[in-house]
Amino acid sequence: VTSPDGKSLVFCAVGHLWRKSLPKGKPARLTKGTDFEFEPAFSPDGKEIVFVTWNDQNTGTISKVPAKGGAAVKVSTAKGIYRTPSYSADGSMITYRRENGNGDQGYAFTKSPGIYMMNADGRDSKLVCEEGEYPSFNANGDRIYYQTGGTYFGNLTKKLKSVNLNGDDERTLLSSKYANRLVPSPDDKWVAFSLLHKVYLAPIPATGQTVEIDNNT
Repeated sequence: VTSPDGKSLVFCAVGHLWRKSLPKGKPARLTKGTDFEFEPAFSPDGKEIVFVTWNDQNTGTISKVPAKGGAAVKVSTAKGIYRTPSYSADGSMITYRRENGNGDQGYAFTKSPGIYMMNADGRDSKLVCEEGEYPSFNANGDRIYYQTGGTYFGNLTKKLKSVNLNGDDERTLLSSKYANRLVPSPDDKWVAFSLLHKVYLAPIPATGQTVEIDNNT
């Protein structure tokens, strides 16, 4: 992931998070922890990075670390398998996914999977909806986007949906056969999507109805 100012990159390699200056900086580890670290996301001001961890004994967390590196702080309060955290545009909230169990990470502490949101400091976590992956806030912070249909080995058709912060008023914005990922832009105006191993950019028309999208539309 690229920092909001476009000057640095944070990525996962060999189980940990690293940061490098663009374009040719030398990578340096962000934390000194021993747990596996994945799926980083910058805060809107670029000062913090939220990410998920995994430890076979203690299970997973959502944690934060200063963007310049340092000691990580756990913000999640319950054990579980956490995925793809993302900040709201004002930095006050984080949305994320809790997964059900699997054969690699086990099935303990995996009740009530789905998309959640919480305050950025970890308070007031609540379930928003039970379906979907890759949650992110819209520009106003009053709705959450998510994708259904999985990715490569999911359903043939993927959909980009949104709900309000109570999980109500579900809307299907886009539907795409053969797409793998549908990623809305922070200003709600565009979608980047990967389809048959190529990446496309398209506007999100505000029609009030589901729009079918592919490489020819």
